[in-house]
Amino acid sequence: MNTNELPFSLEDVVLNSELVYRPSRSANYEAENEALIALAQIMADSPELILQRLAETALDLCHADTAGISLLENHNGEEVFRWEALAGIYADRLNNLMPRNASPCGTTIDRDTTQLMYMAERFFPALKSEPPIVEALLVPFHVERQPIGTIWVVAHDERRKFDREDERIVKSLAQFASAGWQSWKARTTAEAAAAVARQQSEGLAATNEALKTQVNESEKAKENLQHLSRELERNVYNQTRELDVAEQQLQEAHVQAALGTAAAKIVHDLVNPINSIFSLIQLQEIHLAERSERLHELITATTEDLKQETARVIALIGELREFSRPMRFNFERANLGKFVAKVIRDTHSIGNHPGRIEVEQQIPEDLPLVMVDNEKFTRVLLNLCKNALDAMPDGGRLALRCYLNEKHICLEIEDSGSGIPKDMNVFEPFVTSKSDGWGLGLAVVQQIVSAHNGTIAYSSEPGKGTIFTICLPVASIP
Repeated sequence: MNTNELPFSLEDVVLNSELVYRPSRSANYEAENEALIALAQIMADSPELILQRLAETALDLCHADTAGISLLENHNGEEVFRWEALAGIYADRLNNLMPRNASPCGTTIDRDTTQLMYMAERFFPALKSEPPIVEALLVPFHVERQPIGTIWVVAHDERRKFDREDERIVKSLAQFASAGWQSWKARTTAEAAAAVARQQSEGLAATNEALKTQVNESEKAKENLQHLSRELERNVYNQTRELDVAEQQLQEAHVQAALGTAAAKIVHDLVNPINSIFSLIQLQEIHLAERSERLHELITATTEDLKQETARVIALIGELREFSRPMRFNFERANLGKFVAKVIRDTHSIGNHPGRIEVEQQIPEDLPLVMVDNEKFTRVLLNLCKNALDAMPDGGRLALRCYLNEKHICLEIEDSGSGIPKDMNVFEPFVTSKSDGWGLGLAVVQQIVSAHNGTIAYSSEPGKGTIFTICLPVASIP
């Protein structure tokens, strides 16, 4: 295959990064364990059937349109892949041959790792067929640490997208493919040896050698079965742990829901008395002129403190009110770089900061668009910028950087301030590194970013500053 004449490169069809960012469907461990137990029984009783059953199992567990196993072989001095097992739409193409360098299986073996490909025929023209191979997930399997073939699943429809759960399932089946292939070869060798013994009673030496090979192959197959059994036990243990984590997350979700309900009640119970206090403070200010000068100064100072504290409580009530009810979003396409630049221009608090703040911006002009709610996302950026300024009371450096990472636009907000304690999770409600009270600011920020199908994380070292990183998916082309 002359790749220089192709309009697309290999990297145009390989989408491995999608496995990191795509949401994964929930695992069905009950169905998976039943399938693995059935495969283990087939491998013990009829190893010659194991590869075909593996293809059928991959088809079912991954909800694919076609699944198969390709073996790397030498035909007339040329390395080719033979479709040893098939299930689904392409089932009638069993034993089809494809040159190694014309097949995605060759790339998978060369790289010796999972490959997720989209419309692979753009780089591998030999794959062109009907229905087309829209998306393919391929995993290599090994014998004595050498890749000898691949197990793969295919979607012929744009609506089916493979994820990390599919990768985990196919990798598990690849272990069976390795053990099953060796077990099958061991039995084939044993049967050939028995035929030699029957037909050549005088060739005892050759027969003994064949029997030794049979014993060695049988021992290897036994070791592989034992290894597979241990792997299966580990998988069950890991799955049990994952179920425990899922149960814990469900409990945390219930706690969060209860917090929302409690917040709503607190808001309802506090709004009226706080407003009454604020009204009394205003009334007190009106009558201050009738008091003595000293009393006037005392009451003025007390009134100002009361106003500040009341304003803080009212702000917290506002946060509780928003945290306790579902947010509504109005998404539209936007250039994140220009969007961030505008927010920084509008952040008047930078100019009014008591210390000298050096602002650094690294925002490319040609970034792809993202989907954002302007009002909500502006709030996110203002919150993070204000926190950065609060962490630098004596001045410092505030840096904002935008860049493209795979299919996401990432924004970093970095300050040179006091940092965040290592034992603190600032995304928890009512947690803060400030000394002036609790709040919901970053809990709401995380909630807004998640609603944008994005992620937010931070790294910090006390005394050396903090970096918050937000990543949003690139908007699809309309």
